[in-house]
Amino acid sequence: MNSALQAFANTPFFWEYFGGVATEVPPYKYHINIDNPLGSKGEVVEQFSNLINKLWKTKNAVAPSNFKKVIGKLNP
Repeated sequence: MNSALQAFANTPFFWEYFGGVATEVPPYKYHINIDNPLGSKGEVVEQFSNLINKLWKTKNAVAPSNFKKVIGKLNP
């Protein structure tokens, strides 16, 4: 998981899409489908966005525990 998260966090498109752009509302917020009965009601994308932003705004290590917890709740 660590390698994949590092790759996503260091891809300019993902950083801009999930909060790196100085806008009031990050672009991903317009694409969340909370009505999908098979989806996570936006929990996964919200935690991913929080993780990406923490990675770029802190100089300390960041544990992806909240993101991992949400992924663990998904049905196979």
